[in-house]
Amino acid sequence: MTIDAICASCIEAVRKAGYNESTIFNYEGVVRRFREFCKERDVNVYSCELGKKYADNVISKKTGKLSLNRYHTQGRFIRLIDSYFNTGKFDFSTLKKGKISPDKPDHKIIYGGYQKYLHSLYENENTIHFYEYGMYCVLQFLNKYDIINLEQLKTD
Repeated sequence: MTIDAICASCIEAVRKAGYNESTIFNYEGVVRRFREFCKERDVNVYSCELGKKYADNVISKKTGKLSLNRYHTQGRFIRLIDSYFNTGKFDFSTLKKGKISPDKPDHKIIYGGYQKYLHSLYENENTIHFYEYGMYCVLQFLNKYDIINLEQLKTD
């Protein structure tokens, strides 16, 4: 599916879903930035890998810092596009909000220690959240393979 086709379908779906004009305007801005992102990479056909690269591109070119607005809007946009790409339908459901925490008690201890460490290094909550989420993903990955601590990891 081409970038232009999937982007046009998204804007059409947002309109049909009854979103406010201001929200549609915001989506049009995200679409414009996404098309520029694709053009810079000479990509005309959508893939989930491309979508992930765009969703992860949350550092502002103006400030060089994490843009929480981009983090949310680009992530939401790519979740919509991916749902359409994978199922043929736009999934407008919302993600569960709130504090995330690893599943295993030992991982919660590691995560809590890492959070304290981050708070000692950084003042900006966006930066802290960015790194916290990375650690959360690592711990959830370890949980998937029933790895409780790093000593259980092997290279073979």
